[in-house]
Amino acid sequence: MKMKKERGLQFVPITLFASVMGIAGLTITYRLLEGIFIIDNYLSFIMTLFVTLLFLLQIGIVLYRLLMFKQMIKSDLQHPVHMNFYGTISISLFLLATLYMDISIMLSFIVWLIGAFFQIGLTLYLLSTLFWEREYSIKQFNPTWFIPIVGNIVAPISGVYHVDPLFNWMFFSIGIVFTIIYYVLFVQRTVFHEPLPEMLLPSYFIIIAPIAIGAIVYINLTEQVDVFAYILYGLATYLILLFLTQLKRFFMIPFFISWWAYLFPLAAYINATIYMYTQTQISYLIYWALVFTILTSILMVYLLWKTLVIASKGGLTVEPE
Repeated sequence: MKMKKERGLQFVPITLFASVMGIAGLTITYRLLEGIFIIDNYLSFIMTLFVTLLFLLQIGIVLYRLLMFKQMIKSDLQHPVHMNFYGTISISLFLLATLYMDISIMLSFIVWLIGAFFQIGLTLYLLSTLFWEREYSIKQFNPTWFIPIVGNIVAPISGVYHVDPLFNWMFFSIGIVFTIIYYVLFVQRTVFHEPLPEMLLPSYFIIIAPIAIGAIVYINLTEQVDVFAYILYGLATYLILLFLTQLKRFFMIPFFISWWAYLFPLAAYINATIYMYTQTQISYLIYWALVFTILTSILMVYLLWKTLVIASKGGLTVEPE
């Protein structure tokens, strides 16, 4: 006889924060395109309000778990997948800070500062855990490990407007260096060991994010497009093309909340393309970005619909297997 599963807000998966990241990233895309085509920012403003509410809802659930179910948080921070999704909180804060730049510089700075402290603390905790406290096998490595690293690379996007270059280069440097290290581990894990579980297949897209965001940040920090910027953007483009040839593998699996892992990397790549266009004025880049924006917007609507269907059936608040 099966035991009846518990229900409650404490079981809402931390992985759902990827929805905030993805929608915020796509909202930045809308904002950039509004600037290029000189149109009113109604869409990006409405989306900013929506993603802010979504963030507040989910951070409220995390605080509820922290106050009432602290042991669940501790268990997550020891889990080889769940621990990395706490990096989505700081990334979301950094992205919101970017969106708030046109609303209030002070609000943007406060949100960015909270995200920076959280990001530094999380990075130090995870590195300490990896180096000293836990032993992980290469089979436990998966693309979600890139998420906290991405947080360091995202920080300077709005950080360039708030703090000295020293701090922004510090975030960028640790992010890029560990991205290289993690790419080596990713190739070893993928090529020489068994495939990832079906539920984690969408996480392959995460490996696009650090180099796509890296291209944006590098252009912002150096105010130019040089060889390294082309290398970052070129690698991101090759990965996009690789995954496009494998779409059937990714979208024929059953829907999981992990599907939200598709959205932010795609938005990051679109934004990198727009940045490359504004710096180089290569005309076909803007059309490339527009095509991806339309497709990614359709994907966002689909993900929202599927998530709402699961939520309406109580699937987000049930005790996991």
